[in-house]
Amino acid sequence: MSTTNLEQNELITCDLCKRRYNINVYKRHINENQCIKRNQRRLPFESIKQRSIRIGDKIFSIQQQEKQQINNDVQLSNSREKRKQQISNNNNNNNNNN
Repeated sequence: MSTTNLEQNELITCDLCKRRYNINVYKRHINENQCIKRNQRRLPFESIKQRSIRIGDKIFSIQQQEKQQINNDVQLSNSREKRKQQISNNNNNNNNNN
């Protein structure tokens, strides 16, 4: 193999859009601002997040499921914190009464 073939086969990854380009193509790569905008439009797994799933007779978007899961996680952590505070308050009250 010649060195020119090696150079042409090398791929460079753009830090902004995470795409891999041939060296010759990368030289013509779009400017930074356009690259950022393009990357925002094409988020990874964007099409997957817009899909929906069927549970029984109802259809839910995956985004709704993710939001619901986040809300459930927040509620769980909040309830755990409240329990910890109640237990510590009860312990403090018991210590003060003794």
